[in-house]
Amino acid sequence: MAVVSQSLATKLWPGESAIGKRIWMFDYDDPRKHGPNATDWVSVVGVVGDAVQGTIRRPAPSVVYYPLNQVKIPFVTSLEFSVRTAGDPATAARAMRHVMHQADPEQPVDVLSPLTTLVATERLQPLFEARLITAFSLLALVLAAVGTYGTLAYSVAARMRELAIRLALGAQPASVVRLVVRRGALLALPGVCAGLIGSLALTRALQSELFDTSATDPWIFAGAAALLIVTAVLACLVPARRATRVDPVVELREI
Repeated sequence: MAVVSQSLATKLWPGESAIGKRIWMFDYDDPRKHGPNATDWVSVVGVVGDAVQGTIRRPAPSVVYYPLNQVKIPFVTSLEFSVRTAGDPATAARAMRHVMHQADPEQPVDVLSPLTTLVATERLQPLFEARLITAFSLLALVLAAVGTYGTLAYSVAARMRELAIRLALGAQPASVVRLVVRRGALLALPGVCAGLIGSLALTRALQSELFDTSATDPWIFAGAAALLIVTAVLACLVPARRATRVDPVVELREI
């Protein structure tokens, strides 16, 4: 008999119940050589949830769980026990050591630690890398926003006399503001699109560093693009509104 993980049950018997199905016990031998009545066929008696093994950086594997007394080839070199406790984990650890020593005094206990501690230790490096990447990403985003604002604000300031002439000829301040904002947005939009394409190409290298998260999360890309576009609009809006308050006569005298 055997218990299989949920992902394996879904893979082998999609849309069906895995209970009562049979699975070949060894992957190194061809079951067709032995026939359907061979003793190495085992029946599935249960399905359990997927469990992460080894590292949280990899998805949970498809697993078949056998009773230890069914394993014919002694390839097991170590055993791991999971114990649920409602009290102090330290007290449970002492009791577990005592039970292990009574069962076999010759067997050492390599690691005995709460699961929360093991998970926290496993997460240290990924968390450090994630925070470092996040800090550099935010810095790059701020620099891009500041650069966009400075470039477009300078461009609008350089056209101050042109805007003064438009106002002197009867243009409404609101129409001048819309004209400047539209031009600034059209200039910023190709740059934002090019940045998104470059980001999509580069972020695939980060996928191996992520857990249960996509490197191409559309909400992240949409938020960054929206921030840069809003920054571009503000970069044009602020000096454009300032230009509408300038006396056209003063500006034209300086020509």
